[in-house]
Amino acid sequence: MPKGHPSPICFIARAVCLALPDYPDLNAERDGDSLLRHRHIDMAFAIDLDHKGLMAPVLRNADALKVPALARGIMDLADRARSNQLTANELSGAGYTITNNGSFGTLITAPIINQPQVAILSTDGIKKRPVVVEGPNGDEIAIRPIGVLAQSFDHCVVDGAYSGAFLNRVKEIIETRDWAAEFI
Repeated sequence: MPKGHPSPICFIARAVCLALPDYPDLNAERDGDSLLRHRHIDMAFAIDLDHKGLMAPVLRNADALKVPALARGIMDLADRARSNQLTANELSGAGYTITNNGSFGTLITAPIINQPQVAILSTDGIKKRPVVVEGPNGDEIAIRPIGVLAQSFDHCVVDGAYSGAFLNRVKEIIETRDWAAEFI
């Protein structure tokens, strides 16, 4: 991620942070038959270790960060994960994980839940595509960056409707938020 240019994962992570409070069963972990909902959004990010495995270090209080701070935090975690400089505390305690397979140009992936968490979001490749856009003069075809978000989740905790409603909320935030305000 070039300095000064947050990658799409940063905007997606911010949208997830904004949506999770309305879907607390996804920011949680299973403890036997109990569900422990996290009060804060401590988010893990799957980091590829040059095809030698994955780590999912945790960015604490991610919900308190705007896009630029998320970008710095994610980059710091990735750099330190790849140079084996993370502490044990930075590898546990997340309530939710995001994995970014899109950097490999994938269309859609189904990641495995980072247990004991309840869900994980996969962000896949963003490419410009023709789409129908509703406007004041009717429908038009326009070129827009389009990506796929897929969530794997524990069906013992939530069902597809809950997961789908959450993903729809994330989509709404991505599409309608005043992102320029994140940089003020």
